[in-house]
Amino acid sequence: GASAAYAAIWFRILIGWLQIPWLGTSSERVFSAALDVPWYFILAAPTIGGAIVGLLLVYLMPGKRTYGVADVIEAQAIKNSKISLDEGFGSALVTAISLGSGAS
Repeated sequence: GASAAYAAIWFRILIGWLQIPWLGTSSERVFSAALDVPWYFILAAPTIGGAIVGLLLVYLMPGKRTYGVADVIEAQAIKNSKISLDEGFGSALVTAISLGSGAS
């Protein structure tokens, strides 16, 4: 439980770090921060982030998608289904890049 809590905290921190280059802040008040950013940053950040995510998906998880909460629950419910540690970290990294670059 404690490990999952710390992982969630670090996941949010990583998203904030990824927002700094294009928003200038790691604040969760993205809309307010975006008001002070030139329009081309708002257009370029998700575009560049999406390209990076696409490349990472091709090389880290070929033919797959990132795992979410529902996938973890399903893997736990089905006895022979497992998500490897590498797949879990890869999913977290790709998702954090996606969210941090404004894809959400």
